[in-house]
Amino acid sequence: MLFADEPTGELDTAGGEEVFAALRRANEELGVTVLIVTHDPMVSGQVRRTVRIRDGRTATEVLRPSQGAGEEYAVLDRVGRLQLPREYAERYGLRRRVRLTAERDHIGVWPDRDGDGTDAGRQGEEEA
Repeated sequence: MLFADEPTGELDTAGGEEVFAALRRANEELGVTVLIVTHDPMVSGQVRRTVRIRDGRTATEVLRPSQGAGEEYAVLDRVGRLQLPREYAERYGLRRRVRLTAERDHIGVWPDRDGDGTDAGRQGEEEA
């Protein structure tokens, strides 16, 4: 296993690309697991799996079949808790507490009801 703490922190773009090429070769050709710790969001595009830590806990995981775009997953801990990505919470106005609905094939997560009994996240949506 190879641990790398901010391996490109002080490098220019070309130097950073060389470092990641070497790390990928070590992984692919030698079977070495590479664990990179960084605060640089650009690094996540260089790897197949990104685990985001927030407040000391595993928050989300992004899996990429190859370089580029991937799917983001929330991590469910052993007692059933999960952390939503901060961007989602902000975008949908999720604060302190959310309302859950059990749907046929998924769980709905909704903002807590406003004082007037409506949901900010469901305005204009018909309820069954």
